[in-house]
Amino acid sequence: MNRRLKTIITIVLFLIIILITQLGLRYILIEDNHSYTRVMLHELYNPGKNIDALFVGSSHCYRAVNPKITDEVMGLNTFNAGSSSQYIDGAYAMIREAAKNNKLKSVYVEVEHNTTCAVPFEDRSNLQSTYILSEYMPFSLNKLQFLALGSSIEKYPNSFMPLGKYKEMLDDPAKIPELLEDKNSDDYRNYAYVKNSMEEYRGKGYVSSEAEIQNGTLKSDRPFLEINLHNISDDWKKTEKKIVKFCKDNDIELYFFTAPMPDFYLKGIGNYDAYVNKIKGIFEEDGIPYADFNLCREQYLSLEDDDYMDDNHLNMYGADKFTEVFARYYAGEIKDEEIFCENYEATLQEMSPKIFGLIVEDDKRGHCIKVTPVTNADASMITYSSEFIPIDQDRLIENSEENPSNLISYTEGQSGTMFISAYLNGEKTNEVSMVYGKQAPPKPLRKEDAD
Repeated sequence: MNRRLKTIITIVLFLIIILITQLGLRYILIEDNHSYTRVMLHELYNPGKNIDALFVGSSHCYRAVNPKITDEVMGLNTFNAGSSSQYIDGAYAMIREAAKNNKLKSVYVEVEHNTTCAVPFEDRSNLQSTYILSEYMPFSLNKLQFLALGSSIEKYPNSFMPLGKYKEMLDDPAKIPELLEDKNSDDYRNYAYVKNSMEEYRGKGYVSSEAEIQNGTLKSDRPFLEINLHNISDDWKKTEKKIVKFCKDNDIELYFFTAPMPDFYLKGIGNYDAYVNKIKGIFEEDGIPYADFNLCREQYLSLEDDDYMDDNHLNMYGADKFTEVFARYYAGEIKDEEIFCENYEATLQEMSPKIFGLIVEDDKRGHCIKVTPVTNADASMITYSSEFIPIDQDRLIENSEENPSNLISYTEGQSGTMFISAYLNGEKTNEVSMVYGKQAPPKPLRKEDAD
């Protein structure tokens, strides 16, 4: 045996040993005992019967579209293959995986600006959204392409080895016994549905949440950033065209859509219509229908704060409302001109006046809170009042009566929790709390904490 061949064999054996070792460590160290995606992909590969309609996209997809409802209304066997921060290449990979063993009739791709206006694939730093899919995909050309095209060459060792950064590795070795106990359980081995705190995997890819926002309490401590329309990368556009071609070649009807988000968020962004126009233009070039359900008229879809789990995602109550409308629309029961306004601004104008939420900024140098309402109402219709609990006291103090000023002063050097109320035409509609001052408490106090 010549020296070169001997070296090659040694290297190969060394790599095999490393691979086997990592596979063993992976079982011990990868904390996927509460993974929704693991269970979802198991169901995708073992659906029981043909999947007719597939939904793909980010958390706005798997938290918003309930297949139990779409099955009934659309008369199809539907499946939700969404995953956290699923970018368009992840959606493409899921479509190809589902099409291997199913005769898909239709595919619905959820798009939203955070995943659409993202960095080029090779500039990605955090690949967790890629790995939560690839780790449970069987070895195939599709999987290799997904990993190879989804990042830079420098990240290949991390991507193609069983262990690596952003692969849900356990951060505390002391938890290993508990993790192994879970992994050796029948629930883990049989892919039992996962429940975490107030949310639960409900089957066919859908995850529901019982959490809800109390009406009138949406707030932010800083203004929202406009959508950077220049961030729709060539990678995104190329992958969109790959999806279009794949569906056309396989006789699959293709639709793109956007799930509802709170008006506090969309109105706060400021240039949502510009984004919609740009993304709609891309789909029109390819002759693909696009529906943005943020443009729904209130008589078809009316969502309140308590239909959301946070300032971005629907909870189980909002998801049921939305899915019913979504399914009826795609079943042809509702026409475009009936359900959708021409643009988001027109949608706001059709609504009754409302304060969607408050942006509250603490100007510590000026010793005041600046309140900016996110609203479709005239600013002259809005007034404010405030109360506070100083950090060194347990009593609630009235700071101001209802007045039109959106600047709420506090004494220099004072810290505590501020309660700010907003009124629309004299009726209280919103109340938020925030910590203020230079020595603010670690979290807001509650009014019931005060004497």
